Amino acid sequence: MQNAGQKPQEEISINEDSSPLSINPEYENRIKKIQRLQIEITDLLLEQETLRTECLLLERKYMLMLGALECKVIEFDREVRRIRRKIELIQASVNREEKIQIDQIEETLDRELREYTEQIEEMKGKIDEALEWTNHVKGVIEKEDLEKLKVLYRKILFHLHPDLNPNQTDREKKLLLSAMKAFENKDLLSMDTIYVSLMKINSPEEKKSTMDELKEKIEDLQGKKQKILNSISAIRHSWPYGQKDFLDNEIEVQAQKMELEEKLEYLQNLYNEAEEKLKELMKKHGEDSKN
Repeated sequence: MQNAGQKPQEEISINEDSSPLSINPEYENRIKKIQRLQIEITDLLLEQETLRTECLLLERKYMLMLGALECKVIEFDREVRRIRRKIELIQASVNREEKIQIDQIEETLDRELREYTEQIEEMKGKIDEALEWTNHVKGVIEKEDLEKLKVLYRKILFHLHPDLNPNQTDREKKLLLSAMKAFENKDLLSMDTIYVSLMKINSPEEKKSTMDELKEKIEDLQGKKQKILNSISAIRHSWPYGQKDFLDNEIEVQAQKMELEEKLEYLQNLYNEAEEKLKELMKKHGEDSKN
């Protein structure tokens, strides 16, 4: 019985749904699953970027060892195709008793062989890039520093990669691009500077998600995880990653060089034969093959 003037005690609800201390177990499980997926994706992103960087280095190594010779082979292959096709077009004009229009024929050849020309230019660009990289390389990074680099990059990926943080600011996008470049160049100092800069960004508080929103986020993260796994598998089963053991085998590299040199000599002979045939054709029909 209450004394007069004493306030009645407030009834305390023990309803689980209304208690501020109660936590829906399924809600908590979904939060933890999201956190696990985010960590797994971060690790996979680091593995993916490590593989891409390794592939870039392998491609540069290939270009330095075999690229120039392979490019010559492709160039001579194009020239053999060009001169043979030129002979066909000239002969077609002769058969139709038309004037041989060398300029028009050359334009036709340029169009037909454009894909070869683009491939050659792309390869030359990669060779130049490899040479430039060799001239500016600062040496091999120490194992301890490489581990530090990976740790910092992993943290940056967790905070900035669009698969984990789709609502990036322009500043965050620039920081991520800078981090990717630093990782490619194994630049620990720049990576450390980027991480320090990242930590100065004030992350907004996240609003509490509903159960449906958590479910959607889990499904989204699972889809992204599988996509990255597929990408990693594709990298491991494609060029130039498959050349890793080959490039470390000096005997196999030398054998490949010999094969390319033989192919180059064969194409040179084919070209010389076609050139003689072209000269005879043009001489017979009163045209200078050099026009």
